[in-house]
Amino acid sequence: MLDERTERLQQILQRLLQQKRQQLSASAEQLHALSPLQVLSRGYALCEDDRGQVVRQASQLALGDKFTVVLEQGRLWGEVTGKEEETWTKKK
Repeated sequence: MLDERTERLQQILQRLLQQKRQQLSASAEQLHALSPLQVLSRGYALCEDDRGQVVRQASQLALGDKFTVVLEQGRLWGEVTGKEEETWTKKK
């Protein structure tokens, strides 16, 4: 009777461990897809100001400000020579 309970407990623990492994694997895949490096590999770039802060809006930089563009392979440095603060995303 004790052996049966021990075996049953081992089976339950094995199933639970397998479920947790699957959940961990799914979470790791999601995390990888959202990784900044993965995003860069899809052709996107990241713009940083001279303090290393991410630039999300043209209004964050002024004419003459220096910036860095981070690419999948390499970086580019530039200076704002003109800007347009119009949004390209649809507002809801």
